[in-house]
Amino acid sequence: MTMIKKLTEKENENLVKGGLRKEAIWQKAYNGNANFVTPFLEKFYYRQEKGSCMVIELSSGKGFMRNDDIYGVTVVTYNWEKGEIKLEQDKSKMCESLKEAKEYIRELLEMKEGVI
Repeated sequence: MTMIKKLTEKENENLVKGGLRKEAIWQKAYNGNANFVTPFLEKFYYRQEKGSCMVIELSSGKGFMRNDDIYGVTVVTYNWEKGEIKLEQDKSKMCESLKEAKEYIRELLEMKEGVI
């Protein structure tokens, strides 16, 4: 499922003028709220294409049952030509290890092994 958040002209203009910062796009997409399951930000990843970009958040937290470390990969696509942010829930994923999360991020970014 993909949810689309339509930005106002001013919001869109501010993101573009701000240099399309990953953090700013993320804040706008999720209204500054952290994921309650994986609330600790590890890193942002970014891929830009013509007229749009993909922002990927890697976050961590503790599992409910075993209290093991878990990792969340959350994906947002920002199209500045349309002024839209898409919350790409179908591409977002919960991972049981950091290695699994990084491998998935590499797939999303279409990068070679060892880059991330």
